[in-house]
Amino acid sequence: MANCRSCGALIVWAVLPSGKRCPLSGPFGPDVETPAKAVRYVLRGEHAVTATADDGGPVYISHFVDCPNREIHRRSS
Repeated sequence: MANCRSCGALIVWAVLPSGKRCPLSGPFGPDVETPAKAVRYVLRGEHAVTATADDGGPVYISHFVDCPNREIHRRSS
């Protein structure tokens, strides 16, 4: 676990299916409502895998979805 540099929230760094490292918020219980567009992940070691209905354990979402300071971290194209 680490802390977000801008909001101080606890985060977990994980490798997404795309191969990129991403800060994740959580863990949340499987029944917790998350933002509608948020992809829900489960952790397999340091890798984040998209959660399925069969995953009953804790889920995580990208911290960029719920960080109040997310615009600070946005990369321009």
